Amino acid sequence: RSQAAYWIRAVSRTLEGHNKIPFPTYVCSTDPILIYADASGVSGGYGCLMEVEGETIYGMGSWRGQLRKRKTWGDSPVSLTFLEALASLAGLLLAPDKVRGRSVRIVTDNIGVVIAYSKASSSNLLVYSATKALHDVASALGVNLEIFWQRRCSDRGSRAADHLSKRRTADAAKEMGGLDRMGGLGRMGGLGRRGGLGRR
Repeated sequence: RSQAAYWIRAVSRTLEGHNKIPFPTYVCSTDPILIYADASGVSGGYGCLMEVEGETIYGMGSWRGQLRKRKTWGDSPVSLTFLEALASLAGLLLAPDKVRGRSVRIVTDNIGVVIAYSKASSSNLLVYSATKALHDVASALGVNLEIFWQRRCSDRGSRAADHLSKRRTADAAKEMGGLDRMGGLGRMGGLGRRGGLGRR
């Protein structure tokens, strides 16, 4: 009887608009592949890395061409959130065969990327396009993708990604105890280019 009374009150409040029904608790993987991604603004570049199957795979590059010159694209500003989303996409593309069919967690210090991806929506068309690309690539690879926020430079992975976004490979290698190889980023749609690489 007491439970019935509780649900009657809860449903009544909800119908009146005073009580939101919470979403179910989100269940995430207990052992995902971690990808760290970072971007340092239009005048800088991006960096990303993952540790998988005993090796550290990484990538970095500079923004170039029209992206580097523009402050807006159509009605959408070229925001740091957009660049961070592109860095995350670069991370997902580092080694497709390594992440295929796996659970992957992209770690970013930009809360806007997390919100745009989780809501599947953004008022900025560039941010929406980049996060939609993340979703579509993950779906094509059969990846269970999670995007998590973490404070900037709060562990070795996030510090290494920050170094890579500024083209400091030696510092990134020091953080990770060495860097094994660069992933297959290519020119990432003409928005970035490969930088010099270091190995152990």
